[in-house]
Amino acid sequence: SYLFRPSTGLVPGAYAGKGRGNQFLDHLCDADVLIHIVDASGKTDNEGNASEGYDPSGEIAWVREELHRWIYNNVNDKIDSVVKRVRKSTAHGPKGGKLGKGGAKDRFMALFSGYRAKRSLIAKAFRLADVDLDDPIAVARIPDWTPRDLHRVVACFLQIRFPIVVALNKADEASSTVHIDNITRQNPLLRCLPVSARLECEIQSSKRKGIVQYEDGDSSFEVVDPSAETPAILAEAASFLRRYPSTGVLTAINAAVALAEPAFVFPVRDLRTLAAIGESNRRQLGLKQEAAEENAPDALGAKADPVLRDCLMMHRGATVGDVFAALKNQGVLAGDFVRAELFEPANQSNGRVVRRAEVVDSLVVGETGVGNPLIGPILQIMSTRRAR
Repeated sequence: SYLFRPSTGLVPGAYAGKGRGNQFLDHLCDADVLIHIVDASGKTDNEGNASEGYDPSGEIAWVREELHRWIYNNVNDKIDSVVKRVRKSTAHGPKGGKLGKGGAKDRFMALFSGYRAKRSLIAKAFRLADVDLDDPIAVARIPDWTPRDLHRVVACFLQIRFPIVVALNKADEASSTVHIDNITRQNPLLRCLPVSARLECEIQSSKRKGIVQYEDGDSSFEVVDPSAETPAILAEAASFLRRYPSTGVLTAINAAVALAEPAFVFPVRDLRTLAAIGESNRRQLGLKQEAAEENAPDALGAKADPVLRDCLMMHRGATVGDVFAALKNQGVLAGDFVRAELFEPANQSNGRVVRRAEVVDSLVVGETGVGNPLIGPILQIMSTRRAR
């Protein structure tokens, strides 16, 4: 599951202490991805004040600038420690000195670790910026860097650490159309999505009252209770859904989850049969019992154990212990962690024992045992007792 946390109060100049300042920006470190909600109608300015005719096209740029300046200023204030380490390590020539643990490389990467960024993510940002910290000659040039060089590294880090989806809210307002077109055109590399939170709320309210049938994210809804008093706003919602594929709320959430690049884990009860361990297995057992009680034919395939039907979506960097905690929260496992085994296609008779602290991302294997990011790890986790 994902936790959504509203963060309001960002104003221009926050990186310099205006408004909630660094308190607000530090709060963002809890997030894996940001959904930037923009009032596309132009009826609210960049400080949250009511306005008429305001052009929200610049909203994306100044928010990105605030984040960039916040990180850049923090790193720039401490980069002298890296420069001193580089000069010390290259005192005997550009290829001399210590780059590894405790060296210039570690010092530089540590400047970015305060944003709850794992070392692998920081290394990815440096590669994107075309900076090879394993190259002594490249490291020796750091003292000669210009602000432009550091800005490039910060921009790449920001792109990876804080990916952004732009939700262009109030898309149902007449004044929003031109702004949505402009913002989408000006930001071709960002996911900019038209959204109407108001209409989504109204449709959901009518659904709870039994007036309409509606699936989250659908492009339409159906009035199922003609006798009920139909809210006039539903006609507005129907008109909106003829212009856009959905209200955009679920689309924005899905886009954010995709940008977070979750790790998918398949927990099983038995590595040899790959039988499911979670809710789907309990449902299947229920079907078996019903079939046995009624002496019914196996029309639903109730005799076969479900295989790989359970999938956990974990954040990048999650450990085997985090998977165990998730299964406990779901009531699938109980007690204390005993051990975990990883399914390996090359050795299907025995799983490979993995440590509780091992990162899930590193456990991904393909058909040949070689790392493959498209296949999630299959884990059997054993505890001191089974739940329920």
